[in-house]
Amino acid sequence: MAALLGANVCWAGAGGHYNCRVFCPSYKLKYSAFTSISILKLREYSANPRSWCSKQKGILSLYGSAAYSALTCGSTPVLNHNASLTQEGLAAEYVNLHHAGLLCQNLERSIDFYCGVLGLQVNNERPDDKLPYRGAWLWVGSGMIHLMELPNPDPISGRPSHGGRDRHTCVKIKDVNRLKDVLERAGVSYTASKSGRPAVFTRDPDGNALEFAQFD
Repeated sequence: MAALLGANVCWAGAGGHYNCRVFCPSYKLKYSAFTSISILKLREYSANPRSWCSKQKGILSLYGSAAYSALTCGSTPVLNHNASLTQEGLAAEYVNLHHAGLLCQNLERSIDFYCGVLGLQVNNERPDDKLPYRGAWLWVGSGMIHLMELPNPDPISGRPSHGGRDRHTCVKIKDVNRLKDVLERAGVSYTASKSGRPAVFTRDPDGNALEFAQFD
């Protein structure tokens, strides 16, 4: 199945069928459908998603929960594996995000920003002499940011002015207004989330985009 539709988009069900989630944008459905289809139907879907959606319109059962919202690639319907439904067929049982690795040009300068401005703490229990480059591990709640002093293969200039339109690392915080005050006092520029959420985007000294979002 991985060769046909990509890894972890469907998982084995009973009677030679596969449990899949299907999104058909041509129906303007708000939520995706969860259904059981055979390998033959999967091949039909892969060959012509829109035609398959049209034929299956009458039998797809819709879920009415935002937790089941579909993933889409432009206007192309996609199959999306939902790990909350079953762990069967997964490559691993996923727990949480352990750390995000960020490249930096000067470790001391980055630590000044992350610790001196943002107030993060260095995890001194993580070894810093096991890798052939300098680095530091910083606590972010129960997760971490791994700063790595390595050449950056990506351009620093010419990146989007709003970090939300660039690759970024998101950190959940309790009070976004408090962080705004911290950034403003430190002279660090930021932009607000374009969606209206209580979130801000900024960049570290090496141009790595960071999002800080307040969740209730």
